[in-house]
Amino acid sequence: MTVLAIGDSNILPGMKIHKGNCSHAFSRAIGHGEAVVWGRGGASNHWVLEHVNKALDDIDQYDDPVFFVGWTQWEREEWEWDGQDISVCIGPHFPVPKDLEERYYEWRNGMTDSAIQDMRDFWHELIYNVHTRMTDMEIPHQFWTTYDNFVGMPGDKQLDWEGTFFMPYDLNGCMREWYLSNGIQPNENDLWHWSESDSTIWGEMLATHYNERIGK
Repeated sequence: MTVLAIGDSNILPGMKIHKGNCSHAFSRAIGHGEAVVWGRGGASNHWVLEHVNKALDDIDQYDDPVFFVGWTQWEREEWEWDGQDISVCIGPHFPVPKDLEERYYEWRNGMTDSAIQDMRDFWHELIYNVHTRMTDMEIPHQFWTTYDNFVGMPGDKQLDWEGTFFMPYDLNGCMREWYLSNGIQPNENDLWHWSESDSTIWGEMLATHYNERIGK
């Protein structure tokens, strides 16, 4: 079995500011060793989707793959600049090159609640298509979100994820809100990350959810 973990900094073990151990904790708790991790600080869902699709396109190289995907904030984007991709989001703020500052602040000021809801709706459908592709390929997967999920989605627009997405329509379903609802505080002076031990709790909790779903 190979656990393929893809997401932002929260899945990355050994980050300087924290240790996103949830990917390895999940992998071990479902009966495997260390996960294969693709993560990037500040990654957008565009970046996550690109790496998910790359793995799916070359899936035969992995032994019994299981995807562990942490989708991130809906408004995050990747901007191409000087031959590289720049991650931008409204929180946390990542510095951008001086030549992009005017564009960035115009973009940030235009990020209204309505604009974010439009992006939430867009990713809701697109991520469901990823779920459908994996289901058709008979590839097990566990999806979750870091800082936001599909809150406010009317019942007639909610989709059947067959349990593969952790609490997608619940206010406390995303990682951040789940932590806070369980009294687990982020790192001091860092509202966006938790400790290694707290990340392990998250990974093991998702593994319990996954194991119960597959009847393990």
